Amino acid sequence: MKRIFTTFLVLWCFQLATAQKEAAIWYFGKNAGLDFNSGSPVVLEDGALNTVEGCATFADAEGNLLFYTDGRTVWNRNHDIMPNGTELMGHSSSTQSGIIIPAPGSTNRYYIFTSYFQVQGGLHYSEVDMNENLGMGGVIRKNIELRNPVAEKLTAVQHKNGKDVWVIAHDWGNDAYLAYLITAAGVNPTPVVSNVGFSLDFVTEGNDVFKSRGYLKTSPDGTKLAVSHAFVGAEILDFDTATGKVSNPLVLMQSQSSDFYGVEFSPYGNVLYVSILNDDIYQFDLKAVDIVNSKTPLNVPGKMAGGLQMALDGKIYVASFQSLSVIERPEQLGLSSSFKGNFIDLGSGVSTHGLPPFITSLFQLGIQAEKFCFGDATEFSVMATEPIDFTEWDFGDGHTSLVPSPSHTYEAPGDYTVSVTVTIGTRIKIETRQVTIYEIPEAQDAILVQCDLNSNGTALFDLSQIDAYILADQSPLAYQVSYFADEMDAANGQNALLKTEYQNKGLQETVYARVQSRAAGDCYALSQVSLKLLSLPEPNLEATYVVCPDNPDLTLDGGDFDSWVWMNQQDVIVATTRFFQVTEIGDYNLTVANELEGKSCDKTVYFQVNPAYVPEDLTASVNNFADQLIITVDVAGDGDFQYSIDGLYFQERNSFDVLPGKHSVYVRDLGQCRTLSKEVVALGYPKFFTPNNDGANDYWNILGAEHFPKSIVFIYDRYGKLLQQISPLELGWDGSYQGLSMPSSDYWFRFVNEDGSVFKGHFTLKR
Repeated sequence: MKRIFTTFLVLWCFQLATAQKEAAIWYFGKNAGLDFNSGSPVVLEDGALNTVEGCATFADAEGNLLFYTDGRTVWNRNHDIMPNGTELMGHSSSTQSGIIIPAPGSTNRYYIFTSYFQVQGGLHYSEVDMNENLGMGGVIRKNIELRNPVAEKLTAVQHKNGKDVWVIAHDWGNDAYLAYLITAAGVNPTPVVSNVGFSLDFVTEGNDVFKSRGYLKTSPDGTKLAVSHAFVGAEILDFDTATGKVSNPLVLMQSQSSDFYGVEFSPYGNVLYVSILNDDIYQFDLKAVDIVNSKTPLNVPGKMAGGLQMALDGKIYVASFQSLSVIERPEQLGLSSSFKGNFIDLGSGVSTHGLPPFITSLFQLGIQAEKFCFGDATEFSVMATEPIDFTEWDFGDGHTSLVPSPSHTYEAPGDYTVSVTVTIGTRIKIETRQVTIYEIPEAQDAILVQCDLNSNGTALFDLSQIDAYILADQSPLAYQVSYFADEMDAANGQNALLKTEYQNKGLQETVYARVQSRAAGDCYALSQVSLKLLSLPEPNLEATYVVCPDNPDLTLDGGDFDSWVWMNQQDVIVATTRFFQVTEIGDYNLTVANELEGKSCDKTVYFQVNPAYVPEDLTASVNNFADQLIITVDVAGDGDFQYSIDGLYFQERNSFDVLPGKHSVYVRDLGQCRTLSKEVVALGYPKFFTPNNDGANDYWNILGAEHFPKSIVFIYDRYGKLLQQISPLELGWDGSYQGLSMPSSDYWFRFVNEDGSVFKGHFTLKR
């Protein structure tokens, strides 16, 4: 498994027989200063500066102060103003108002490049000759204009030839980077223009001018360029130290409301830091496949996030307005970088916003090494501007090598001091470097179950829930966990999944976890994560149940699930089994759960248990002998009821249209607890009959009266003469009187029921 590829890249110019300390003295802010000659910062309180932002300082190769400036005034090493050292075209409130460049090929001449405040004065340079004023220096040429207007940004890096220097600025009103080459012949006034990255296409008045603020820096090896544009964004680009071309912009952050300000690279250029005023400092892993998403906040109080500047001790110092803060281990990722707020008390000085920039090549280190994961062979090399005759390596663990570019496998993780002794001719130089060999992390396989809340086969998984399980006993401060859709992406560390909101692709699928060292991102281990979707339980309960007085037992089935919790309306648990016998009416709820791999997916349903309001008794009445016979049912009892004429089909209406005869009527409650019935006779008569012996309507009688056998029917002619007395049990009157057929006419009847009630009417005989 490929685990780590971290590079310490250094260009070692062997012509410099002693350590380069041109950046050993800093003056900045309001009378603030630091001396790094001892290897640790010593506070200086003798400076003459009083600047809000811009400043620049330069020392000789032994670390002795030469001069410093705020971009407007130049002070010598005695803190006196140099002759002709005033009214330079910089400004104390310009982010990078000045940067000092030694003239190539000269031991006494220096250039001061200046940028003015809020795009008002342009880019200029002035020239200092240290032979002037009895070796205290003087400004011999001043304010030679190169470009107007430009943004408040300046940086410088050594040319690939190791002699010349590039000074880089950013134009205003467009996206142009301007790279000016400084050689022994002087400053080339024609820049290499690269139209790339953010465009500063803004006006030179109003709030737009604040967007000119923010730092510009190159990496120590000169291959990268980073920039902050206030209220625009921060980006990183490639820089070619041979041609001065800028290319391949990558937007790291972008916002119209964020005051992007400081940028700085770690000593080996593997990590970039971006500060936002009144916000935080953000770290980016430049070795990550996805640099943008490697962004990590350092959780810095906003008032401490000012300008950033690397020092000769390999630490990055932070202007924190009153004091200085520090990033102690800038090559380490995440919180391992160790930000310490208010780290240096500046005594009578105040840091304000800015810190002095330098030619970034001054911070190059001396040993190149890669592959730091335990078990890998760490590869070492050293580069020099002259052919090396002899090298001797000491790997700090008792092993040595005479190979110019050796590989060495350490027997245990830990910190080691590596040294190399280089011989060129009669000159010998020893360089040392601290390297850390990191343990291989472990990654446990895991299972994550999510509930299918929408019952649609998809869910959002929060993969971060299993970070701790995958890490096991490993500290999350030392290792980070990320997730990938396939093993190849996991091995390459690319296309990481959104950890907190990953939507599954199926009911079961496998993703891959990558555990990597925060200090060495390519030292990693992989594991499999099985994602499973668990369906929500669906209990089959009605919304309402009724307890019947004739059969009060009610047992409910909660369904085939893993757990059940039945609760009453007082939220008291009344049962935890599948079946629940109801003993009281009221409101209830049931929560059931399906369980898988320790994950429980539950659902709660609510239902009521009501008493049944049953019929106690019923009466039925009929409008006998009407043209349309109607049975009406009346019920004794509270509640709503249903009615039927046949016991099969029930209705809400309590009346029925019927034919003469016997009928059974039914009534029941809505819960079907009790059903009552009663027989009802509906009486009627035919309006005519045709006694012609054809087998149809040959007899006339009261319909339904057969159920009242003791009733009597009397038949009269139109004059009231009694013609016939018949029983309801007989066939009826045949239309004759004393053997003679009666003529077609209307005839009258009188029906005397068993209960003594009488009904009269008439009918027609038709021949």
